[in-house]
Amino acid sequence: LNEKNIKINHLDLFSGLGGFSIAIEQAIKLSSKKIEYKCLGFSEIKKHAIKALKENFPEVDNYGDITKIDIEKLPDFNLLTGGFPCQPFSIAGNKQGFQDEKGRGEMFFFIADILRIKKPEMFILENVENLIKHDEGKTLKTIVKILKDLNYIFDFHVFNSSDFNLPQKRKRIFIYGIHKNANKDFNLLNNIKNFKNNKNYLTYF
Repeated sequence: LNEKNIKINHLDLFSGLGGFSIAIEQAIKLSSKKIEYKCLGFSEIKKHAIKALKENFPEVDNYGDITKIDIEKLPDFNLLTGGFPCQPFSIAGNKQGFQDEKGRGEMFFFIADILRIKKPEMFILENVENLIKHDEGKTLKTIVKILKDLNYIFDFHVFNSSDFNLPQKRKRIFIYGIHKNANKDFNLLNNIKNFKNNKNYLTYF
């Protein structure tokens, strides 16, 4: 991002313990740019996670079940993040994908609805590495088509937690992009190329 004064208003879906928000706050502290950050809301339904969010982010609203959110009433935000349920796509799960009998596989479509209506400038989504290979690649192709139809320029990459000095190997796919009508000074493709080849990932905020 090349703006002198950057404002990030963040909606965090499937928030868990607030990992995306914490990571963004840490990245901003390491950034040389002047960035004004505010998390405007979470979407989380697990009882213990909600308790932790209230304790650590008492000023941030939790909109609860994503399937029941009135999208039109959400505050305006320019960054959406979400680690949508991975069990339907994981090699350790049931591999039912979008047809998951518990409904978890269709959560991506609720994210897409929010992207379609609110049109945030940026998004970051996270899931298991096997999302790439699930259903012989058809699942990822569906996601890619939807994001293209929503006018987003994006890419995806698999990161390993061991690359971040953590004592475990856990690979996750991150899908990230910007809206075609977003700030034209943001050179997405060039930044992504550098981003993938640089272990100091936090410098890209």
